[in-house]
Amino acid sequence: SNFLDYTLKRDAQVYDQLMTAVMTEPNPLDSILKHLKSPDGQDPLPGMSEGDKKSICYLSNILFRIPFHKYTRDNEALPSTSNILKYKPEEVHPWNLDLAHDLLLMNSYMRVFRSKVESVNSDAYSNGAMVYLATRCFFDVLCFSFLDTQNLEAVKNYVVAKYNDYHEKGFFRHYQELLSINNCEDISAQEIGFVVEKAMEANFKSSPINMVHKAASDEHTVALPPKNDFTLEQITNELVPLEVKIHFGADVAKETTNEDFIGMFSGVKTKKSKPKRTKHETKPKKQETNIVRYIRFVKDVIQEKYYDKIITELEKDSNYDFSNPDIPSQELDEKVIQGLYTWNESDKKGGYKAFFSKIEGCISKDLILAKINETENLEDNTGSEGDWLAGVNLEL
Repeated sequence: SNFLDYTLKRDAQVYDQLMTAVMTEPNPLDSILKHLKSPDGQDPLPGMSEGDKKSICYLSNILFRIPFHKYTRDNEALPSTSNILKYKPEEVHPWNLDLAHDLLLMNSYMRVFRSKVESVNSDAYSNGAMVYLATRCFFDVLCFSFLDTQNLEAVKNYVVAKYNDYHEKGFFRHYQELLSINNCEDISAQEIGFVVEKAMEANFKSSPINMVHKAASDEHTVALPPKNDFTLEQITNELVPLEVKIHFGADVAKETTNEDFIGMFSGVKTKKSKPKRTKHETKPKKQETNIVRYIRFVKDVIQEKYYDKIITELEKDSNYDFSNPDIPSQELDEKVIQGLYTWNESDKKGGYKAFFSKIEGCISKDLILAKINETENLEDNTGSEGDWLAGVNLEL
């Protein structure tokens, strides 16, 4: 693998160092492109228009820098998901596809790493959250743009096989040591496969950058319209830092004299920053159960209106109530149902890896719900002898 072997020198710690370095650059994507070594000087982003590149560099910066500043200023947790940023390449070279697979592996690994360590370590720099956010914002375009037409199962099997190969070679030893330090179990091939599958499903449903940028501009959530006359340098060096300041309540007229910039911010939605909290005010997290960790892991497939309710229900440290009318089981994803059912059937002991493995071998959602309904019906029909006979005519 060109990226894993040469750019990262067969050591995942180099990836951590690379992402930490580029995230502070005005244009992280351009910095990343300089580190990539393509054979015969192939373009890493073949056929990308000037407009698409400006949109990618602009939105990726905004999607990273606003959460970054919320974390550093207000100690607000970084988001666990981000918009997929991709374009439609004119052609896909073998090198592009090889790089996309490598990046999907690193994307999936960092997501699982974060989900494990974040439950016991709230520091975004050491629990993988910062690197994962940077991965999503600045590497998506080099990954998901080239996987649109690929077969999901083929990609999943290939990435899992590559994970097993590089795991055996010691490529991930840096992160394995961090997992051990935080008393977390090593990452399994099953977990990588699950994340790859969900990422591919999300990619198939996502839109290219021109549509994403237009929608954000139409909703006035960003200042820069897709069609503009600014140079890439103006956007990354001047507009992005200005927009971040405006987002946190700065007065645009006091921050710039550029009339074109000032005019763009007239209808942009901004959010009031929360009062700054110091690190020592953060309460230590209670050790999460296996099922709570799993639900946080599959958060992307849970409707927002149900997520907090499920977590609240599970934090009672008891079995999950499938009959809860506030959380219709039919509306939950199969992976969620399987996790909840496995938890109810387990002895609540053992490590997370063993629990996750049981979920992988669980029966289908339809069978689970049918079994639960059958049990509930039996319970509803079971009572005293008098209840049984109340509606029966005993006359001969």
